[in-house]
Amino acid sequence: MKLRPDQIEVKEKLRDALIKHRAVILEASTGFGKTTLTIDILRTVPTAWFVVHRKRLFKDCMKAFTKAGIVHGYIASGKPYVAGKGIYICMAKTLANRIDSVPEPKLVVIDEFHNGAAATYKNIVTKGAFKLYLTATPERTDGQGLGKYAPAMVSAPDMRWLIDNKCLSPYKYYAPSELDGSQLRKRAGEYTSESIDAALEGNKIHGDCIESYNKYASGKRAIVFCHSIKAAQETAAQFKAAGIPAASLESSLRDEESDEISDALESGELLVVCSVNMVLEGYDLPAIECIIWKRPSESLIVVRQGNGRGLRYIEGKTCVILDHVGNYKKHGLPDTPIKWNLEGRAARQKEATIAVRTCRKCFSCYTGGNECPECGYINPAQERVIEQTAGELMEIKQAEIAAKKLRKRNIGKLKAMCRSRGEMIILAQELGYKPAWGWKQWDLRQGKINRGLFNK
Repeated sequence: MKLRPDQIEVKEKLRDALIKHRAVILEASTGFGKTTLTIDILRTVPTAWFVVHRKRLFKDCMKAFTKAGIVHGYIASGKPYVAGKGIYICMAKTLANRIDSVPEPKLVVIDEFHNGAAATYKNIVTKGAFKLYLTATPERTDGQGLGKYAPAMVSAPDMRWLIDNKCLSPYKYYAPSELDGSQLRKRAGEYTSESIDAALEGNKIHGDCIESYNKYASGKRAIVFCHSIKAAQETAAQFKAAGIPAASLESSLRDEESDEISDALESGELLVVCSVNMVLEGYDLPAIECIIWKRPSESLIVVRQGNGRGLRYIEGKTCVILDHVGNYKKHGLPDTPIKWNLEGRAARQKEATIAVRTCRKCFSCYTGGNECPECGYINPAQERVIEQTAGELMEIKQAEIAAKKLRKRNIGKLKAMCRSRGEMIILAQELGYKPAWGWKQWDLRQGKINRGLFNK
C-alpha cells in the first residue's frame, strides 16, 4: 500500500513529534487512512500493540494487516496467543486483563482514542516507550480534552480537503422541519433516552423518516441512528412494513448474526440497518449511501462519527444525510471545520463561528449578504439562521452553520415574516418559547387574515 503525498507529510510530522514527545495524538478524519498510515509506521518498529475496542474493528484490522503482509499475532479472547510475533492486534479488554503477562512493546497504538478515558485503558496507556493515539474526534464525549494523555497533536487534512480530493464521498444534507427539543434533558453530558422518547412522542418523525427516505434516498443502503434498542427495533419494523428491507443491529446478537446483517447491507439484500452504537465507530462499509438521524445528540463526537459512516469513498457516490432531529443546528455539517485542541470542548467553543443564512425560496444555506448565491433570491434583512416550513425537508449546502438567537425586540416583524405554522413554531424555538406559542400565534394570525387584516 503506497502512501499518498498528504499521508507521507503527516507521517513525517508524527515521527518528529514522537521523537520529541513520546506520546502523540493523530487527529485524522474518516477516510484519511489512519490504519494504512499506521501499518506503514509499524514496518519500522520491532514490537507494537495495535489496540481496538470493537470486534468489527478487530476483523477489519486482521484483513488490512494480512493484505499488507504484516506478520502479526493476536491478544484477544478466542485467539491463541503466540509469543514472539512482534506486532499484535489487541482487543482492549483482553489486553487489559493480560497486561502483566505479555511483553511490553516499544510502540502502543490505540484506535478510536476519544474512548481513552475508559477504565479499560487505564493500564494500557502506561505501557510502551512510544504511544500513538488515533481518532477523528480528539475529545472525550463529555467534552474534556485528551491533553493528559499526550502533550502533542498532529492533524491530518480536514474532511473538506478529503472530499475535494476524492478520499471521501460528497454529500447532500437535508434537515427536518421541527423537533420539540424543549423536553430534552441531559445526563452525563448526553440526552437521556427517556427525554428523547418524550420529545418524539406524538411527533411525525417516524412517518417522515420513511417518507423522506423514499423521496431523497430511495434504493440507497442506509444506517438509521436511534437512541435505544427498542427504538431501533421499532424503526426497522416500520421500514419493513413499508416494503423496505430492514433490520436492527444490536449488541446482543451473536457475531455470526451481526456479520450476516452487515453482509446483507453490503450486497443490497438489506437496504436499511437501524442501530444505536454498533455502527457508530470504525464501521468501514463504503456501500452505505445514506445516514438517517432519529437520535438527537449533545455530543459532537457522536454526530461526527455517525456521519462518517456514510462518507466512505466510492466513485460516483453521493451520500444523503437525513437529519430528522436537528443535530446540524448544534454541530454543523459533516465537513464544518473544527479547530480541535488538547484542552477540550470549552476551549474549542471559544472559536468564532460563521453565521449562515437560509434562503426562503430554495432553502439553500449560505454565508454573506441577503442575495442567495444558489437562486438569486433577495432574502429579508432580518433573516436569521435556518427557518423551515412544516412537513418539508430542506437541503443544506453550505459548509458552516452556527445558530443565532433571534432578537426579541423584532418579534412583531419576525412573526409577520412567517409564512407557515412550521415557520412560526421554529420562531418560537428560536426565541426560547414552547412550540405551543407558535401554534397559538399562527392561529391568531389566521383569524386576522380571515378578517382581512393582512394583505398576504
